[in-house]
Amino acid sequence: MKSEIPILIPMLLHHALLMQDGRTLTQWLGRRGQMDCAADLFDDDVRGVLTGVQIDAVRAAAPLSGEQQRVAKAAMLALCGASAASDTANDRFVRIAAAHAAFGPGSTAQVCDLSVGALAVLREFGVQRVLCLANLTTEPLLVPVPWRVLLGSANVRDLVRSTRLAVHGPSFELGSLEVRWLGN
Repeated sequence: MKSEIPILIPMLLHHALLMQDGRTLTQWLGRRGQMDCAADLFDDDVRGVLTGVQIDAVRAAAPLSGEQQRVAKAAMLALCGASAASDTANDRFVRIAAAHAAFGPGSTAQVCDLSVGALAVLREFGVQRVLCLANLTTEPLLVPVPWRVLLGSANVRDLVRSTRLAVHGPSFELGSLEVRWLGN
């Protein structure tokens, strides 16, 4: 439920978007392995992740822009599943998460360290997998993706654009602050 979502993840997302670097967030989340966003899996000690100066900078920073908010919402859904959805059911990411088993109860999320400027989360439920990619930078980004290892195939569905794509290379290009959810 929303009340179980730890306060630390939005703060780290805010920091990652402001710094245009997902490494701190990726490494912190990756140390926890698979997640289900239960509050007891996370500590509230932000100082173990960010310095006091960084925490103060996040608190003093201007609110995230509209594009940054969209990326942050999609990242929260990727990390915590459909339970992280706000009441905006008309949002495309919320609708996708609500309709896909990989975002529902019993699903797992694993953070993948693929690129410094990107957040990559693999969501799974049984054989259903979705690779959630978010470019946290304002520059295009080439993200190396081991397709067969993560999704079991190089022929994937783009859930955001409702298309199929045959991946021919070892990497995937994300535009500025772009989010893509790719499923098997």
